[in-house]
Formats: sequence, structure tokens, C-alpha cells
Amino acid sequence: MNGYDDLFLSIWKVFDVALCLIGMWFVLQPLALAEPLGMLVLSRDSARNLNVSARLMDRILSIVRDREGLKYNSRFGRIAGGAFLIAGLAGLFTSVTLPIAMSLAAGVIAWSMALLLTSANRADDKHVASLGKRYPSHVIPWAMGLLVVEAVAEGLLGTVTPIVVGVATLICLGAIWRASSLPAVFFGRDVELERNIDERFRLSRVAGLIFVSQLPSLAWAAMLPDQRLSTISVRIVVLIVSLSEPLLVYAAARRCNRELRLIATSS
Repeated sequence: MNGYDDLFLSIWKVFDVALCLIGMWFVLQPLALAEPLGMLVLSRDSARNLNVSARLMDRILSIVRDREGLKYNSRFGRIAGGAFLIAGLAGLFTSVTLPIAMSLAAGVIAWSMALLLTSANRADDKHVASLGKRYPSHVIPWAMGLLVVEAVAEGLLGTVTPIVVGVATLICLGAIWRASSLPAVFFGRDVELERNIDERFRLSRVAGLIFVSQLPSLAWAAMLPDQRLSTISVRIVVLIVSLSEPLLVYAAARRCNRELRLIATSS
């Protein structure tokens, strides 16, 4: 091996160790997967930036506290943690490449996260109100379509690793669809605001699942260079999708903020 190959393999080992550490954390703290991403959750600091009044902030925090009382099935969190851990160990101690290991783990992780969120709805039916059908495409428009394009492009290469990665992306897409179509969680005390907060939580969790769905593709795209034009083209597609997804999440979060401003001005 040359120096470049040694450096490349060392970087992969660091990723494998990181997966093991993440897996151990989720095994020990399985309900951490139910927590929404911090950047999309309202806090007092972000509320000040939105010019939200203290009264409205108290209403928001009351709803967040109600949601913290929802009960989740921790078994699904431990399953996801175990999948992270196994993927990392496979990369460290076997000849399985990280893209293959991450592909096998990503579907388990994504569906475990989706079922973990589903368990709260089932455990606390008295808190769940479905006001009309929820359409997954409303959460992050175009995001799921981009994932399909990415998966199809990988499958068309016709070699084992990108096909496995593409299938894993589609499996994750099913979990994203499931999580984004769950019934809204309302407590009936402040429905207009609860709807905005529920949308924010749903967006946050879908964003987390999209991140998981991109792990196999990013691991494959970062493999040693393949000079074939078709492979380079698909890696460019992966890069475009990976850069587009955070922008779509950001745009959806801005939409939630605009809706919150409307609630603030009307209350």
C-alpha cells in the first residue's frame, strides 16, 4: 500500500470507532433517539430572535413539557444502537467495507427510529388526535424524490456495493415515510400552537432519518477513486443530494418559523 491508501484506511478506522461509540451511547441511552434535533427545537434564545413574547414562550414551553411526558418503547432505541455498534465492529475487525456495513445497519437504524416514534402514539392514544390525513411530502418537499433519484442512480451502476447502498437508501425511505405520516400529537389546550410545535418535531425527526439514509451513500462516495465516468457521475449525484437535503430541511424550518410569527401576531 502507498501512503495515500494507509491514510485512507486510517480515516475509515476513525469512522468505525465513532460508529461504535455512537452505538454504545444509544444502547445505554435508547430514548435519546426520540429527542428532536436541537437546531429545530424552540428555546428561549431562539424565541427572542423570532420576537416571540414572553407569554407565547410560556405557552410553547408548556406544550414541550407535555410532549416530554410521552412514553416511548426503549427496545427500538437499543436495536438502533446495536446496529451502529455492529457496523463499527464489522469495519474494525472484518474485511467488510464501511459502505456495506453501513448499508446493512442503516435500514435497521432508520426503522428502529421510526418504530420508536410510533410507540409513543400507541402507548398514549389519549394524547393523539389525527385532524385529517397527513402527507409525508408536506414535511420536506422534494426530499424523498431526491433520495429515490440517488438510489436509482446507484443501482444502475450494476456492481454489488452501489446496489446494496441504493437498496439501503430505499429501505430508509420507507422508514422516513412511516415517521412523517404518524398522527399529530395534540393535547387539546392550545391546538393552533400545538400544530406548529408538532410540525417542528416531525420535521426534526425526519431530518434525523434523512441523515441516517445518507450515511451508506456518503461512505460509498468517499471510497478510493474509481475513474469510470459512470461512477464519477453517480458520486456527483450523491454529493448534490447530500448538500440539497440540509437546505430543504432549513427551508422547512423557516416555514415553521413564519407560521409561528403569524400565531404570535394573532394572539
